[in-house]
Amino acid sequence: MAIAYEIGLVPLFNAFEEALAAAQEAIAERTTIFEAELEADRLGNAGVTDELRAFAQSGAELQGALREAGEAVTAAEVTAQQARDQHAETEAELVRLAELLGLEAEPSSEPLDDEASCRTRSADRPSRAAARTDRPGQPARQGSVRGSARAR
Repeated sequence: MAIAYEIGLVPLFNAFEEALAAAQEAIAERTTIFEAELEADRLGNAGVTDELRAFAQSGAELQGALREAGEAVTAAEVTAQQARDQHAETEAELVRLAELLGLEAEPSSEPLDDEASCRTRSADRPSRAAARTDRPGQPARQGSVRGSARAR
């Protein structure tokens, strides 16, 4: 009976062997498909990686251009402020000279000739020696008006 029992199991083992072979074939087929998909993803990701590198490079270039533009704007603002300061100083000088000359403080349509310009500059400027001796907070020097017996 043991032999008959074992002979009766042969068809079952054969079916089991066929089922295992089919499963092995299906697993191999799925493995091949998964490997192909994985390789396609790798190749696809390589393109994405290259794109990301290009975007990063472009972003760095844009940041550099933005920084340069910001520096140019800052330099232009400084230049504009210096021009405004120069304008204010010129306006103040115009008012001062107009008062000195007894004229209205408005710009002339014609520039001063050299002789008038020299007269205007020298008319209101104290001499350098007088300017040095009349500085507030400075001790009077000998020979200066403040330090002489006449000024006391």
